[in-house]
Parts: sequence; structure tokens; C-alpha cells
Amino acid sequence: MNRIAVLTMTLLATALSPAFATTWHQTEVDDPIAKSARCQINEPSSFGSYIYHWPSKYDQVFWPTTEGSGIGFCAESGFAAFIGEFDDVSETQRAEIAAYLSMNYQRGEKEPDRSKKLELLEGCYARRELSAERQIHLLRSLAYQYETLGDQVSADSRRRQALEQIRVALTGELKESRRLEYLFVAAAYEREFGEVEASKAHEKLLRSALKSATSDDSKGYVIYLGELADDLSRIEPGGKLAPPERKDEAHSDS
Repeated sequence: MNRIAVLTMTLLATALSPAFATTWHQTEVDDPIAKSARCQINEPSSFGSYIYHWPSKYDQVFWPTTEGSGIGFCAESGFAAFIGEFDDVSETQRAEIAAYLSMNYQRGEKEPDRSKKLELLEGCYARRELSAERQIHLLRSLAYQYETLGDQVSADSRRRQALEQIRVALTGELKESRRLEYLFVAAAYEREFGEVEASKAHEKLLRSALKSATSDDSKGYVIYLGELADDLSRIEPGGKLAPPERKDEAHSDS
């Protein structure tokens, strides 16, 4: 089931946890680099549709990739990736990643902090073959991770890279839900960067596209983005992307 379908189903769910709790369980996966090793990683156990209303909604990235626990790390090799993305490493990529890790990770050193894991994660992904969509999503996930660490410079750098790639993607053919997603994110990022007129232009395109959306898969997403679009004007240039929370938005996802 794709992410939009999951989003649609959860948005239409009526039973939400009153504590807005997310839970994890630990599992093992094969280390993509050290073939005989196993990696202890976390996987989601439970969550609710409330995750789609947390501040990462302005990046359109969602728990679990917004948390430190969403970074899978292999202590033997130093390999790092977001959970669920350990499988598609080719032999060529494996060799390149192993060479990178041999220069940037010392086996047996203490568990790296989240900042170091993000550094290793970026280094590993830079040596993987990613589609344009995965690259854009990766940059937005990294941006939110760095922002929650208080590294606004790194967050803004990844958002600018994502925005550049989104602008290119919007000139081509995209499925309806993806175009809606990119129009919203472009409008949000441009407003954060003080590009107000560009943001307004993308917001106008977004609202027009929401009105004309026809795909059954997009129905729940149309309602959701229509509500989010009303908050775009609350984004202030500079600093964190998400505007100050209203009382009904209070939570913790980091």
C-alpha cells in the first residue's frame, strides 16, 4: 500500500489515541555492508492519524523518519538508513559505501549520537541509486531531522536543495497526489525563505489543483492539504519552517 493510500485511510479513521502515543519494537535486519552481521533497529508498533498534524507536515514528511529512532544503524559496519530502506543496496553500491565507511566510521566505537548518524546516513545515501522522488523525500526528511537538532543552517540547506529539485519535477509529468504534495511543499519552503510572491504563485496553483483533483486515491489528501494550505500564510521567513503551534497542535515527536 502506498503512502498516500495509508494517509487517506488514517485521516478517515475516527478512533484516535487520546495520548497521541507512538510506540516502537526492536527487530533485527541483515547488515547490507558486513554481510555476516545483523543490525538491531527499531520499527513502528503503533501510531495514529495525529502524526500527520505534527510540525513535520510542512515538510510533508512524517513519523517515524522524523525521529532519531527512525534512523536504522548497524554497529558492525556503520551503515545507516531510514527504517524500511535497508534492502536495495547493489553490489556496486555496497563496495562504494564500504569504502566510505572505512574512512568515516571506526568499528567498536561507542554508539554515535543522532548528528553523527545523520552524517553517516547522508554519506551512505549519496552512494545509493535513488529516484528523483526518493532524493527529494530524503532531503526533506534530513531537513526536519537537522531542524529538531537545532541545526537550522543544515536544515535550510537541505530544503533549498529539495526545493530546486521540486521545481524541476513540477515541470514534468507527475501523478496527481505527487503534484499536490510538491506544490504545497514548494509554497511552504518559498515562504520560509522569504520568496513570498513565488510562494503565493505555487499556493494559487495548489488551490486550483485541489479543486480539479479527480483521482479517487487523492480524495483524502485533497481534504488534508486544503486545510494545511490555509496555514501557509502563518509561515514566517527565517527560523523554523513550522509556524508557532496553536493549542490544538501541541505534541512532541522528537
